Parts: sequence; structure tokens; C-alpha cells
Amino acid sequence: VVETLNELGISVKPTLPTAKVCGKFDQLLQGIATLIDLKKQTDKVSGEVALIKSQKGIE
Repeated sequence: VVETLNELGISVKPTLPTAKVCGKFDQLLQGIATLIDLKKQTDKVSGEVALIKSQKGIE
């Protein structure tokens, strides 16, 4: 998650840590974590599909 924040140019800690900002920042972190998890799952399934296709001789 920290790496993604760095790639997006977003500080790891909110600049103005009000309750509202911290709440939204937590939502952002949860969203990033969810997207990273979904990307891992997608990559895994894509790899499995490619393996099955290669085993069956399908392009």
C-alpha cells in the first residue's frame, strides 16, 4: 500500500489530520489494499488459464 501511495505521489500520513481527513484517508488505504488483492487474484487466475491453455494446446 505504501508503495502505491508513493507511486501516486501521496504522503503516507495525511498533511492535515482532521477526523474527516483521517476517515477518508483510511477509506483510501482500504481501497488500495482491496485493489492490490484483486490484482493478485487476477494475476493468479490469468496464470492458471494460460497454463491450462498451454496444456491443452490452445492459444
